[in-house]
Amino acid sequence: MISANMRKNYDFVLEIAGIDQLLIQECTLPDVEVAEVMHGAGIGMPDTKTPGKKKVTDFTVKKVMPVEGPDNWVWPWLDLVHSQPRHISSRYAILKMVAPLGPPGAYRTLARYELIELWPKKVTGLSFKREGDGENVMEEIVFSCTNCIKLPEIGI
Repeated sequence: MISANMRKNYDFVLEIAGIDQLLIQECTLPDVEVAEVMHGAGIGMPDTKTPGKKKVTDFTVKKVMPVEGPDNWVWPWLDLVHSQPRHISSRYAILKMVAPLGPPGAYRTLARYELIELWPKKVTGLSFKREGDGENVMEEIVFSCTNCIKLPEIGI
């Protein structure tokens, strides 16, 4: 169950295999594009178009806070990716767009996306202020991923 933060409205939950659930306030899903390949059909004939390689851009999350536990989960993972580039420690993740149901911590899933072979590419550090609400969240994390798939909703 997600612990509700009454001061902020988290509308996205990222579940990364082997890590935990993360609450995020803003995200940008990857663009998914299939390249177009042109093949010459001969003199005086129109070219034939066929699908080529699939290209998936980066996945970006902003204002990230773990549901439970410390907020240092990304740093060991980032170091592992950097130290072992040939054996990238990629993970599977599900992004859920959620809406509150009523009782604190209860939510309904509106949409789900599967992110395949996800690994951290860039981490923007914490923003510290002398005055404020004292809540530290990771400002932004950019992930590389191999694929992004919109999952069908159960019961909708």
